[in-house]
Amino acid sequence: MGLLLLLFLGLLPACQPAQSAEAEPAPLLANSNPIDSLPPSQLPPAIRQEPQPRLALFSDSLTTLRIGGHQVDIQLPKTPFKGSVIILPGYNFPKEDACQKAPLFCQTFLEAGYLLIMPEMGRSLYSSQYFPETQARYKRYPDQNWVLDSLLPYLQLEYGLLVDGQDNFLVGISTGGRGAALLALAAPECWTAVACLSGDFDQSQMPNDGLMRNFYGPYIQFSQRWKTVDNVIARIDDWQTPIFIGHGGADKVVPPAQSKQLFDSLQSRLDQELLYYSAPPKAEHNYAYWGAEAKNILAFFQSLP
Repeated sequence: MGLLLLLFLGLLPACQPAQSAEAEPAPLLANSNPIDSLPPSQLPPAIRQEPQPRLALFSDSLTTLRIGGHQVDIQLPKTPFKGSVIILPGYNFPKEDACQKAPLFCQTFLEAGYLLIMPEMGRSLYSSQYFPETQARYKRYPDQNWVLDSLLPYLQLEYGLLVDGQDNFLVGISTGGRGAALLALAAPECWTAVACLSGDFDQSQMPNDGLMRNFYGPYIQFSQRWKTVDNVIARIDDWQTPIFIGHGGADKVVPPAQSKQLFDSLQSRLDQELLYYSAPPKAEHNYAYWGAEAKNILAFFQSLP
């Protein structure tokens, strides 16, 4: 098998994580015949550009895999496959929350033909690197590098998911909204569009935020780090991806000004049809609001040229 794969080595794909996937044996698989892990740059063209995923490999409509040391739920669509949606949870939100606490959120995408990919991110801040000041407890959780170097290549290779030619969407909730934006900047070629709900995008505007302090060090000592590293607004000139931005006006957890700043910064950088902003004034930082936005997000995704 390894020799056959080497015969098919080709050009780099558009969506190219930097390293090969660190994949562990995946439970609950039917008729699985794993291939030795290779980075997407070494995948045969038939795998890199496969128009339809190999959904028959999943043994049930909801399957839990273990990829690069972390659990990932895969839920199959209820209608013919149209694409994939990765749901990035908020800080310490269980991966199941979006479907259990806001059933409409998941049903909306599943009934429209979209497969759901729900990784367990724990206390992730979706960072690109660690620092001497980063508390050790944060280093056990996946970050944006795990998404790009493990999650994507494994699902591409084993199941033909998230490959070129498919609709590949990111939806982030709370801190996951920050993660979706950071991943859009890190690998814009991978995503058809992203949706960021109630996220934070410029930590330097929140210098007293405890999570950021525990990760990046005190603002008073490392203000330049806060202003540049993993700061979406600082890299706004690099933005390319269509985006839905949503934030409740009554949010007491993350300032709504964070999303408004992102929207304002993108208005002159994206065509009007590639940018959508939703700010219901009475909505809070909860699943009642996030679930209510699902139909708007789907409509935006489906409206894209």
